[in-house]
Formats: sequence, structure tokens, C-alpha cells
Amino acid sequence: SAGDRRDPRRPDPAVAAAAREHLVHLLAQLDPRERHLLLRFHRDGRSIAELASETGLNSGTVKSLLHRARARLWAIERRKEDA
Repeated sequence: SAGDRRDPRRPDPAVAAAAREHLVHLLAQLDPRERHLLLRFHRDGRSIAELASETGLNSGTVKSLLHRARARLWAIERRKEDA
């Protein structure tokens, strides 16, 4: 029936749960400082300037750490695909 149809814009709950679990596993492999910055930037929407102010790091260091964290996540994921 029409009432049983799932909204195609909403992800399947099982797929969403698996994706969350995978992301948590990936993030756990990062350095704690990199993970913190990545989450504050992407999840919480903090700017580079806000992160620099919060951490006492200069903005160039924040950008470098974010880049390094993203590169590390990419490398971890690539190793998994190659295995």
C-alpha cells in the first residue's frame, strides 16, 4: 500500500547504521587531535578561525591537520579496498 512505501530521500536505516559504524571505525584510527578537528569542522560546522581560536593553534596548522586527517582516512579506506 502507499502507506508502506519508504521515502526515497531517507536512507535505509540498516544502511545508515552500517555507514555510521564504518565512519566511527575510521575515525577511531586517527590521532585524537586530528579526529577532534575533523569532527568540529565537518560535523559541527566550525570555521578554521574558530578552530584555531579554540585550540590555540594557528590557522595554517589547523588546515594542515585537517588535510592530514582527510588524507589518512582516504589511505585507510584505500587499504581496505585493496585487501
